[in-house]
Amino acid sequence: MNAGWYLDRVIITDMNRPHLRFYFPCNNWLSKEDGDGLYVRDLLGSLNPMDVPKMNKYIARVFTGSANGSGTDADVFLNIFGENGDTGERKLDNDKDNFEKGAEDKFTIDAPNLGKIRKITIGHNNKGGSAGWFLEKVIIEDIGNKAIYEFPCSRWFAIDEDDGKIQRDLLVGGSEATGIVYNVSIMTGDIRGAGTNSKVHIILHGSKGLKNSGKLFLEGGEFERARIDIFNIEIAALLSPLSRVTIGHDGRGVSSGWYCEKVSHWGIVYNVSIMTGDIRGAGTNSKVHIILHGSKGLKNSGKLFLEGGEFERARIDIFNIEIAALLSPLSRIELPDLGVLYKLRIWHEKRNAFSGWHLNKVTLLKTLTKEKYTFKCGRWLDMNEDDNEILRELPAEGPLVANVLPGETYVMQFL
Repeated sequence: MNAGWYLDRVIITDMNRPHLRFYFPCNNWLSKEDGDGLYVRDLLGSLNPMDVPKMNKYIARVFTGSANGSGTDADVFLNIFGENGDTGERKLDNDKDNFEKGAEDKFTIDAPNLGKIRKITIGHNNKGGSAGWFLEKVIIEDIGNKAIYEFPCSRWFAIDEDDGKIQRDLLVGGSEATGIVYNVSIMTGDIRGAGTNSKVHIILHGSKGLKNSGKLFLEGGEFERARIDIFNIEIAALLSPLSRVTIGHDGRGVSSGWYCEKVSHWGIVYNVSIMTGDIRGAGTNSKVHIILHGSKGLKNSGKLFLEGGEFERARIDIFNIEIAALLSPLSRIELPDLGVLYKLRIWHEKRNAFSGWHLNKVTLLKTLTKEKYTFKCGRWLDMNEDDNEILRELPAEGPLVANVLPGETYVMQFL
């Protein structure tokens, strides 16, 4: 059965203002076999039904490495991201034997004007007997805006080479983008036939839908009945707070149908290091809590329990503070944007006789922006030492802190 479809146009009517209509002309095939082989298209809209909005042209020049085994037989996909959106994932195919060792392949992509290009996502589907691929670089020529962007890479896209990745985000003029990590968990339903052996992909969408991650294949997932698969996804763009996700699969395989129960994500926001003092009796076995205070809107993080810390003498305990966001209509919890941090409140619960604690300092890295802060202490949090207090407010120090606040002491009472 032929799934090809020739689309004339799409008309969208604003139901609150029925006289207002938007026209999206296509006049092209959405088909793997007919026309140019594309079955997903971006359409530009107009209020005039006679208008034919002009698309922009992009020339993608892809350079495969010259080392032995550099070429690939897999299908290669590209997504170009600009300040006005992205092209969507495009399969790079021009009816020749592409991506051979030492070759340069050229592809023309029609898309809306993206404005200034900021990154690309490129990868393959790991198909064929020689799927591994060494990409030297990609050059994008923006014909409409008369601009050229170069994306150096010099990395393997292979599950048995380098870091095992078959898809990468590349920044203009630089190498692979790193540092922004989203932890995503996928729960498959607990009903008969819920699992799938198809390739599952996800797209993360930022606030107001203005930015997205592009299609990300979730390699290594089993997606079996009643199973939770967890992935660490690195992308170049800061998308938080997320507004929604798009999730799906390629529909291939004998048992491709899939029942997805829910998707959850955790954005690693702060990396916190707690240094206990190097003096006798410095450690504590009490529960430790912190609150981060920022300058933006006088907000704070709320109480954060540092679970799993040992807080032994001269030890550094490291925590990744993650705020969970359940991506469903039921709830979505996001960490507020605290802006520049100016102080940290830290205390313990004094639950037993050995709860006294000598804190040297706290250091904090905001992983999404690489902002660094130091909170010096060098004092006891102990009802039998120093000033007998177990809570301290520590002023932030760092390149972004203009004025360091004086330290403050609070009296805490437990009933």
